[in-house]
Amino acid sequence: MNARVAESLTLENKLRSALERDQFVLHYQPKVSLRGREVVGLEALIRWKDPELGLVPPAKSSRSWRKPA
Repeated sequence: MNARVAESLTLENKLRSALERDQFVLHYQPKVSLRGREVVGLEALIRWKDPELGLVPPAKSSRSWRKPA
């Protein structure tokens, strides 16, 4: 458990630093209707681009900013 807490704190600190250093990238993803095969909207996705790790998968980076229920 201590290792998980340490990893979580490290990730949280890296995210705070990434915010200060503008290491987030915005991507737009179209939402396409399967019936009409046309674009019906879009989603804005923010991704963390770490200089050492490259694009960090959302599953890894989002764990830190989600609050437990």
